[in-house]
Amino acid sequence: MNWYKQSQFENIEFIEDNPIEKYMDIGHSEVYEYGDGTQSNDDPVNYIWVFYNGEILSVEEDWDAPVHETAFPDLNLSKLFTGRYETVSGRLSVYRPTQGDAKYRVTPKFIQYKLYQAFPNVKQMYEF
Repeated sequence: MNWYKQSQFENIEFIEDNPIEKYMDIGHSEVYEYGDGTQSNDDPVNYIWVFYNGEILSVEEDWDAPVHETAFPDLNLSKLFTGRYETVSGRLSVYRPTQGDAKYRVTPKFIQYKLYQAFPNVKQMYEF
């Protein structure tokens, strides 16, 4: 990653186990609040993503892929880092695996870098 991308990555706010935000608050709603307090209920673009085999796989959320289980039916999601990205707010959720040692660890930096590369307009990453 070049120095400019690195400096941009360092401007992202990382929030771990934030009791204010809940996993379902990011990328699941049809009404979005901007940082200035205004709201939008336009048809926003949200992405569902998984970290699998060293890469970020993502699909745009739609009627055919409203949840991870339908977007990635062949993957064992309980062993993967997963989440959602809201393009309107720039918020991204990271849900740790529910099985294995990774459920007790903070999301590794290399996964955070991969997420930034996949979603370069991210402003905040929330870990759950």
